Amino acid sequence: MAAGRIIRNNFKEFTDELTGTKVTRLTEPDHVSHHMYFYNRMTTADGSRLLYCAELEGERQLYLMDLHTGDAVQLTEGDGLEDYGGLISAEDTHIFYQQKDGIWKLCLETLEKECVYRIPEAGTEATGG
Repeated sequence: MAAGRIIRNNFKEFTDELTGTKVTRLTEPDHVSHHMYFYNRMTTADGSRLLYCAELEGERQLYLMDLHTGDAVQLTEGDGLEDYGGLISAEDTHIFYQQKDGIWKLCLETLEKECVYRIPEAGTEATGG
């Protein structure tokens, strides 16, 4: 699965039987999807896009969903993703996430990524980009 791939989510609305609350399911029920850790920034400032993780074809990756259409672009690829740790930058231009031994900055416009921090092995010093 490659970064830049678009997946289509069909929103499903239903009413919770216990509370009577209207609920909208954003992702398809045939695969695991979850939000980031509760205090990470997961939506753009205008509320139009949502950062989330989905497991498709046995691989968990980060996606950015258009909350009007349900279309989501795959942002990450490869193994070693810390799938609860992504967050959107304050300017809504990048995401930051951990994969393998690095903290990455990914441009939402171009999908270009840059390692901004290398996580040191035990007993060694950290390095920037």
